[in-house]
Amino acid sequence: MDSFMKLRFIPKRILALAFLLGACTILAYLPALNLGFVNWDDDEYVYKNSNLSVLNGRFIRWAFTTFQCGNWHPLTWFSLGLDRLLWGTGPMGFHATNVVLHALNTMLVTVLAGMLFTAGENSAPGSEAGNDLSGRATVAAAVTGILFGFHPIHVESVAWISERKDLLCAFFFFAGLLTYLTYAWRRSDKLSPAPCCQTSSSRFYLLTLLLFIFSLLSKPMAVTFPVILLILDWYPLGRFKSQERCSAVLMEKLPFFALSLASSIMTIIAQKSAISPFTHTSFVPRLLIGIHALVMYLWKMLVPVNLLPYYPYPRDIYLLSPEYLLALLVAAGITISCMVLFVLKRSRFWIAAWGYYLVTLLPVLGIIQVGMQSMADRYTYLPSLGPFLLSGLGIAYFVNRKGVPASQSPALRYSTVAALGILALTLSFLTMRQAGIWKDGLTFWNYVIEKEPGVVDVAYNNRALIYLERGLFKEALQDCNTTISINHGFAPFYFVRAEVYNRLGEYDNTLGDLTTALKLSPDYVLGYVYRSMMYNWLGDHDKALEDLTTAVTMKPDYVLGYYHRGNTNLSIGQYGKAIADFSKAIALDPENAYVYINRGTTYYKIKKYDNAVSDFSKALMLVPNCPKCYVQRAKAYLKSGRKTQAYKDFDTACKMGYQEACRISKLNAPLEEKNNR
Repeated sequence: MDSFMKLRFIPKRILALAFLLGACTILAYLPALNLGFVNWDDDEYVYKNSNLSVLNGRFIRWAFTTFQCGNWHPLTWFSLGLDRLLWGTGPMGFHATNVVLHALNTMLVTVLAGMLFTAGENSAPGSEAGNDLSGRATVAAAVTGILFGFHPIHVESVAWISERKDLLCAFFFFAGLLTYLTYAWRRSDKLSPAPCCQTSSSRFYLLTLLLFIFSLLSKPMAVTFPVILLILDWYPLGRFKSQERCSAVLMEKLPFFALSLASSIMTIIAQKSAISPFTHTSFVPRLLIGIHALVMYLWKMLVPVNLLPYYPYPRDIYLLSPEYLLALLVAAGITISCMVLFVLKRSRFWIAAWGYYLVTLLPVLGIIQVGMQSMADRYTYLPSLGPFLLSGLGIAYFVNRKGVPASQSPALRYSTVAALGILALTLSFLTMRQAGIWKDGLTFWNYVIEKEPGVVDVAYNNRALIYLERGLFKEALQDCNTTISINHGFAPFYFVRAEVYNRLGEYDNTLGDLTTALKLSPDYVLGYVYRSMMYNWLGDHDKALEDLTTAVTMKPDYVLGYYHRGNTNLSIGQYGKAIADFSKAIALDPENAYVYINRGTTYYKIKKYDNAVSDFSKALMLVPNCPKCYVQRAKAYLKSGRKTQAYKDFDTACKMGYQEACRISKLNAPLEEKNNR
């Protein structure tokens, strides 16, 4: 009988442990419920994302077609939209979902660790069974689950709402590994290359494929999943026993690799603008940084201190510099050691775990650089399972180093439980302290600046945005100046400082920064709209129209460009051109209430009152709580002789608190009563 059938006893003990660790994980992260948003992707993902307002067909179409934030992850958008629907716009509900997902992932990892450890022991020559193996599996699963659930290196993935994609991706990834193990054990005596035709295991194969799809739809980092399945096939499943079996195993992976390829293509398209070309940083420095990150992640798992939300990209990268040379030697040493253990002791566990770590990290090692960070704690969420499994294995064997099963030694059993409890409490304390960094945007960026003063340009820029929102313009300007002194070649930084200058009333400086930004990024369409607004403010409508025409020429379907050009034409009395621009904007976005309002205003000015009434009515269908719209429609009704409808609109606007409407409504109340009689 297949040795893996011995796994039937695993779920009872390991499942109870998994539920316990999942519950403790929630307790450890309870303070995270009081965290707020940070202005680092949370604005685009959540609190300024109007697309999350309603879960309807339009939202689903948007979720599957948008590349917002440089990613394609429709399931993540759906998850965030569901949170908005259930919990409203505040941060607590979003944080609660993140915490629950992390707890579920901790449970999955605990079960997975127990199953993999037992499978590896059962597949080894001369393996021992019984309580000793069960006890070691429990210790290994407990250590792995504690490290995964409580380690502060995972705080970034849990406390940062925008990293919902990490948690969702991992949930389906780990669940897929569990269903695949079940599928493989059920097919252990089958050689057919058509897994979906085996009635006893097809549902687990199809379920694994479905979970993999969900993982890809959450975050493309799951593209490594089929390679991980092959590692599991090699160890602990041992499915490569003959040429015929190898062919069957490889054939069943073809749908997974096809999906990985499709997801990779979508990711490249989505992140095209964020990918740094090799002309900026050549291949060798990127490789050195990737190897350095590979080793640093291990160090931070071992010594979880000085964890930063943002690790700046280094400027001087040399092979012979101590940090990169040492990292290269450490990575090579670990790899060689795993290979030696395999050759001399036929131990596959070490090389399989190290291979998992390398493969899952490969997409985020920076060989293809996206963004300007050199590494990120969130990138370890999936890969950390490898080192944590090795830690669980090592501690499990250390506990039984004298050959006495923990289950038969009360002193050893109690000391093991106490040690694991101390480990959990220590990591929980570090996790709670690390989570406090994510309290709000100002606390967050103050921490980054404190740890890396004068280095991280985005930290000063985003803190300037917070100061700008709070009306602290001088502080915002100081941070903007620091930002540009660090990186004077990045256009968005000039746009932020331009807004600060605008709030300070320094319009010449505002215009100067906008012009500099557009020289640095001449294809930034929104920049022309910003500068046109400044030109309009300064009374130079010709230049404003020139910028807006450039914007719609560069992007013919640019609704905002037509809208602002229509406003400019309206302000200078070019009513025909204004109506043409507003009509074009409506054709592109028929649910934009503001365009209807402004076109209705234009129709009113040229005395086309029925058209004005129609546009104001459409606007009110889209934004029914708009008292000004009622007043504008009422005025159009009056001009077209429909006084009854006009006074009803004035009365409605008055009830909404619009004082001008109240005055008109009171003046005409006697007339309305007379008409009613």
